[in-house]
Amino acid sequence: MLLDFLEKFNLFTSNNYFMKPKGQLWTFEYPSGGRAQLDYLIFRKKWKNSVKNSPAYSSFSSVGSDHRIVSSTVKLSLRSSKKAKPYPMKSIDWKTVSANQTLSKQFSHDVFNRFKSLSTFEVNSDNIEDVYCTLIKSTEEVALATLPKREKKPRANHLSLLLLLRQETT
Repeated sequence: MLLDFLEKFNLFTSNNYFMKPKGQLWTFEYPSGGRAQLDYLIFRKKWKNSVKNSPAYSSFSSVGSDHRIVSSTVKLSLRSSKKAKPYPMKSIDWKTVSANQTLSKQFSHDVFNRFKSLSTFEVNSDNIEDVYCTLIKSTEEVALATLPKREKKPRANHLSLLLLLRQETT
């Protein structure tokens, strides 16, 4: 059940991740003297490279506990996430296309012609997914080649905004 839980939520146990002598792996001692590994430290796999060590210590022997402390040494290594490439169809100025009837009719006509040239099968084909994929491909190709791109908005410079605020307050 633990393995299913770990797999389902993309987790790993750190005290099983490192090579340890058998004497350092146990975390619980039965009254009969047998030993087992029952206690685990669980982390998200995202942090796998940050966990450096996970030993078990016999520090509760004076208290009389049958469990050992399991601790972990973690060194955070933070990186910024990679930005995903933007979807190319978002770069098209669709407001201009919808406002200009001539441009939208020309676009429809070009997409129809491109779809016709790409499709080597009947539109009433049994495999509707192939037809749909061909339609999407032809629409993207024509749109990226012929339609106007959206103008990029200038980013606000935080320093200039602070200077403006300072001038307004004085």
